Amino acid sequence: MTLPAELHVFGLILMVYCVGYFAVFPRIENKTLQRLMMADLVLLVVLLGITGSVYANTGARFSLLVVEVKWWVFTLITAVIVEIPFALWFCRKWGIDLSGDD
Repeated sequence: MTLPAELHVFGLILMVYCVGYFAVFPRIENKTLQRLMMADLVLLVVLLGITGSVYANTGARFSLLVVEVKWWVFTLITAVIVEIPFALWFCRKWGIDLSGDD
């Protein structure tokens, strides 16, 4: 039995953000919104690289409930949706100002 591609990518996204927000990001010195955004960008690039290594040039289509999209669109949209609650929680926990005034 194989997992649907969407579930595979969602699991990867969840795992990467859990490692980032619970193990890596707490170790960042001088936690600011700008540093968090840069770290998130790195995570997104890693996610796109891993997902692309599996699904690029396969013609695989991913379902976003009402529309079929390419692997990178699914990864990007799903990663942003998963990341928002993690980022909000992290900012509250560490007292990071969301206005961007560092």
